[in-house]
Amino acid sequence: MQNDTYYILKDFDSYGKAQNRINNLFKDKNKWFEMSLNNVAYSGLFSSDRAILEYQKDIWKTL
Repeated sequence: MQNDTYYILKDFDSYGKAQNRINNLFKDKNKWFEMSLNNVAYSGLFSSDRAILEYQKDIWKTL
């Protein structure tokens, strides 16, 4: 058996468990919709927009 030099498989078991939970959750369309809507509603300012504004203000000093 070769070593997993880059630890690609280190968290594969937890990944598989998370994927199984997601697969089961997706079957409940109402719950999936509710969670999706909450995710969008509470996401705040889209991260790339915020990052660009912060770069303009803090790094490039253009604002």
